[in-house]
Amino acid sequence: MAEHSTSRRAILAGLAAVSTVPASIGLANPGAGISPDAALLAIAPRLLPVLDRADALIPEQERLYQLADDARQEAYKRADWQAGSDAFDAVREANGYNAIWERHNDIIDEAVEIFEPFLKYRPATLEGVLLKARYAASLEQEWIVKEDLASLLNQRWGVEVSW
Repeated sequence: MAEHSTSRRAILAGLAAVSTVPASIGLANPGAGISPDAALLAIAPRLLPVLDRADALIPEQERLYQLADDARQEAYKRADWQAGSDAFDAVREANGYNAIWERHNDIIDEAVEIFEPFLKYRPATLEGVLLKARYAASLEQEWIVKEDLASLLNQRWGVEVSW
């Protein structure tokens, strides 16, 4: 039986993707017309396309990295550590990994600039937590949202969560 491993990025992205319930139906904020997370949610139209652009680069970035790592491992088989390191660096430069890595980081910097004012903000709604989870997934930084989710679970259902 093959084991299936799901990355934290995939889990957080999947969680964020399930938020199709409009805030206006009152699930996230019962009895109120305006979300307490309105300012956070207002950045979504700017933030989400940036995160999508960053995430779209990941498969190619991982493929190019693997090619460089394969070259390194081949040299390591000969116990030539310096040659392995040199091969890794040369392949990353030649195959475009370094360029795509820099492009990805530039896009992530753009996302950080958009989201930074809300980094320490604790969302009060499911939609707010999901937007923050989407951001965390792209940065592979689940710590950004863990306490927010625990707080929302406690607030809504009195469930204490310790990660």
